[in-house]
Amino acid sequence: MTEGFEDEVRAFQVKTMARQTVVLKESAQRVVGEAQTVTGEGGNMRIDTGFLRASGQASVDEITATPVARPVDWAEQSSSEDPTQRDVALVLSGIQLGQTFYFVYAANYARAREAKDGFVKLAAQRWTSVVSQVVSEISRT
Repeated sequence: MTEGFEDEVRAFQVKTMARQTVVLKESAQRVVGEAQTVTGEGGNMRIDTGFLRASGQASVDEITATPVARPVDWAEQSSSEDPTQRDVALVLSGIQLGQTFYFVYAANYARAREAKDGFVKLAAQRWTSVVSQVVSEISRT
């Protein structure tokens, strides 16, 4: 009888950890998406050439980006393109509970733009509500 109960507890624990991992991944993806949303689409990131937006880099457990200047041969991107979402999804695909997710902008003028526009701060402030929304969505499945 005890063995069956232990199996049930173990199964519950595995299911719960899997759901927590999904919540972590989906919430982080959405918050990054909010930071990346340009003003013309309701966000707070102003876009000129798209370099700042494209300079976003995701990592786990350590910040790996170093500031970079826009290359002379930079090909401008339209405001509807978000070149980092695939990279973020790839990094998040391997994240485990307890690890720290980082998303930083490597453009050398990123701090100045953030100080003026607050696109990262405003997205990060929504973390709790994003997590709640994701939990609610997952609970329905």
